[in-house]
Amino acid sequence: RTFQYKYIMRIIPNNKFLYKCNINNTSLCDFCSMHVETNKHLFWDCHVTRAFWTDFHNFLNSKRIMIELSYKNISFGTNDWSSNTNIINCIIIIAKYFIFKTKYEKNLLSFNNFKKYLKHIENIEHTIAMSKDKCTQHRQKWENLQLNEN
Repeated sequence: RTFQYKYIMRIIPNNKFLYKCNINNTSLCDFCSMHVETNKHLFWDCHVTRAFWTDFHNFLNSKRIMIELSYKNISFGTNDWSSNTNIINCIIIIAKYFIFKTKYEKNLLSFNNFKKYLKHIENIEHTIAMSKDKCTQHRQKWENLQLNEN
């Protein structure tokens, strides 16, 4: 398991790697410009992403979905096997993609924009569920998030 934990997040091209390969002109984080951008920094240690994860955690708590946020849970998902495990792991993956996408589009990382993006993803999944007559499963997956509310 240590092997997986150490190497699995290396597939994301961070600035440290891109600088080493002479593809980028700096190894500094695109969000904070203060620290070398490793994957751990990008997805966890950076004060910009930490603020994002704090808002993420507060959002889930407001929906009565409890999760311990740690770099390990962000990297691999949670396995607490609660009734919310599937949606939690799903939105963690979506959140990491959103962070990555925001970085490469050179946009500001905003939790409000993430909620809009998450609603967009939910709408896409709803369309797919309707076409496959799986609306009940879709509703069960997403109902606790109540994305239509503020």
